[in-house]
Amino acid sequence: LKTKNQGGTPVLFPEWGQLGRDWEGQYVFELHQQIAQREPACVAPIGPAWDTALMLRPELQLHAVDGNHASLAGSFLTALVIAETISRQSVDLLPHLATVDISEQIQDFLGQVASQTMSESPECVLVTD
Repeated sequence: LKTKNQGGTPVLFPEWGQLGRDWEGQYVFELHQQIAQREPACVAPIGPAWDTALMLRPELQLHAVDGNHASLAGSFLTALVIAETISRQSVDLLPHLATVDISEQIQDFLGQVASQTMSESPECVLVTD
């Protein structure tokens, strides 16, 4: 409400699915989309991005050891999706971040997954005054 009162658009953060619950990321994303239909907001497609990354590269460790929280790579992918949701600028062409302990190849892959997921997700219009 505070964001809307300031003339902005809320960005909802639906989390990824827990390890081994392949259906959960999409399910949580769809729940947030239903909320956004009732109360206009942008929904960052984090769960679908995780699902795609793990489908294409199942060896990636996006989850922390507990199977619930994000690893560094999972946090990086999540940040990329949120960045593109807010900026509407493709993140797949971002330069390699040497200060992040993720290989250039994996950073590039995660950027491609984030941007592809964004291109396949319902677009929202951010209100900026």
